[in-house]
Amino acid sequence: RTVARGTAAPATLDAPTRITQKLASTASGWVRGSVELDADALRADDTRWFAVRVAPPPMVSVRPEGGPFLGAALATLVDEQRLARGREGDPRAVTVAGADAPALKGPVLLTAPRDPLRVGDANRQLERLGIPWRFGAIARAQVLARVPTVRGASVDTTSPSARAFDGTPVRLRYPLLYSPGAGATPASAPDTIATAGGAPWVVAGDGYVLIGSPIDPDATDLPLDAAFVPWLQEALARRLGDDGRYIESVPGQTIDGLRGVTGLERPDGTVLPVSTDRLTVPGQAGVYFLRRQTARVGALVVNGEPSESDVVGLGTGTAADSAAGNALLARLVTGKDVNVEPTPSAWQQAVFSRAAGQALLLPLVALALAALLAEAWISGR
Repeated sequence: RTVARGTAAPATLDAPTRITQKLASTASGWVRGSVELDADALRADDTRWFAVRVAPPPMVSVRPEGGPFLGAALATLVDEQRLARGREGDPRAVTVAGADAPALKGPVLLTAPRDPLRVGDANRQLERLGIPWRFGAIARAQVLARVPTVRGASVDTTSPSARAFDGTPVRLRYPLLYSPGAGATPASAPDTIATAGGAPWVVAGDGYVLIGSPIDPDATDLPLDAAFVPWLQEALARRLGDDGRYIESVPGQTIDGLRGVTGLERPDGTVLPVSTDRLTVPGQAGVYFLRRQTARVGALVVNGEPSESDVVGLGTGTAADSAAGNALLARLVTGKDVNVEPTPSAWQQAVFSRAAGQALLLPLVALALAALLAEAWISGR
């Protein structure tokens, strides 16, 4: 059913128009939905799918090792009833702390220790928790955090994850080194949410999220960014919830680390069995639910890459962009004789001139002249 209608101002891929709509649901669990635009010539991007999990607020237990900024952000979410305080040690509660905090139990959201002398203790803690990442040597040069790309196209810039990290200044960091232990393989490496200085900076996996810097303005501007608090809620509710995993992907992408997932529920309700922790994303856009036996434990949202709808540079802009775009289009179209026209009028003229066929006037005139010459020659004889 349609729950809202409205208009949105035209925008570009780099600076999209943002819309906000509050929805209500009387049922709990996963709800799929879509945002639709009026149809145009590019039909594949007329619909964008999303999924929302309706559930009680996730419980969180805060340790002081995470720092005051992290504690203040979590207190704000608790006051707004977006999170609930849980008892430390409760398996349903996510523990938020520095990685050097003693006696941690999963699921956890961990930051790098504020004291560099505690890195060794933090790495031993990561090993004890079964987290296949280690803190590398401290780096103090300022760099900008980057969100990884998917098959050469930037991820959705409107998501909290992208807005919180992309372009964030980082002055102190511990590069995260992937170190799989017993039972772990490179194929099951968790996803990297953000990089800094070319190395993973924020990573996530089964039951954990790990940040390679202390949450402190001396180390990074992350806690000062307005998108940090929404991302924190997203990480606790979607990535670390027992049935709240949310994955955005594009057709054909390979996803790893789906431990415990036994099936993929298609949009039509049929279930595709999953026997490994690796999955190739289906080619049809839509919302696919991750199943553990009969329970839904997450949502796989498949949409086309946003860059596929970006035609800027294909015959528009500067002369160099136009030449490059024309050459690209000519390579994409197979044929014996391919021409690219820069304007609609030039394209119409080319189409109609070719459709008219070869003119017969010149051959007929030549034939008439030949006949006159032949007649004159015969008459002279």
